[in-house]
Amino acid sequence: MNAAPDGSVIQREAPRPDLLAFEIKDKITKPDIEWMSSVTDAAMQAHGKIDMLIIMSNYEG
Repeated sequence: MNAAPDGSVIQREAPRPDLLAFEIKDKITKPDIEWMSSVTDAAMQAHGKIDMLIIMSNYEG
């Protein structure tokens, strides 16, 4: 499990290397979305095509 700089996004373990799982716990900050983007870019470079699971905990419409 890896966390973004401000902690609003956490990368969760996934059963496949081409599946990214992120949990969003709070309002996403700019540094956290940039971190999430870099993780996603690296996965796309490594696998070409990826799947992504977004878990939104504590979501209030």
